[in-house]
Amino acid sequence: MGFEDFWYVVALSPQLKPKTVLSRTILGEWLAIFRDEQGDVVALRDRCMHRNSRLSRGKVCDGTLHCPYHGWVYDKSGQVVAVPAEGEQFKTLASRRTHSYPTQEKDGYIYVRLAENPSLNLDPFPMPYYGKPGWETVRVINRFRNNVANCAENFIDIPHTASVHPGVFRKPQQKQ
Repeated sequence: MGFEDFWYVVALSPQLKPKTVLSRTILGEWLAIFRDEQGDVVALRDRCMHRNSRLSRGKVCDGTLHCPYHGWVYDKSGQVVAVPAEGEQFKTLASRRTHSYPTQEKDGYIYVRLAENPSLNLDPFPMPYYGKPGWETVRVINRFRNNVANCAENFIDIPHTASVHPGVFRKPQQKQ
């Protein structure tokens, strides 16, 4: 099992509006995130197959992503479905497909998983009390100059957090 097997938050659901493309990087992989024609989240490798242009700088039309450089059009599976320069002679080719990644939208967050064949069948971490009365949500958005293993170890060190960052998890008057 590697870090690619896990789900990573790439955005809050309201950040990904229709016709919006978000650029994200997870474990060094560039991603272009957008919504298809049904409003479902799509994550593609953020490189056009033609000239390696960043797809995240393109536009979304009818649930497809258009490369900003020469207009190649990608569907939600990463398949190139149109090449403007080829006009009527365009033919779909299996070799013209960029990588797509599994996505989930849950509890107001958008998740992406990099593993093609994950070693474990995991869902994003459940948040059973999300939005429930008496419970708070704390979001930490930061860029860390460290590797994922060290960051994860630091975040799960609750005694450290409680003593160095009091109030992050509980305030004295709260019991939950």
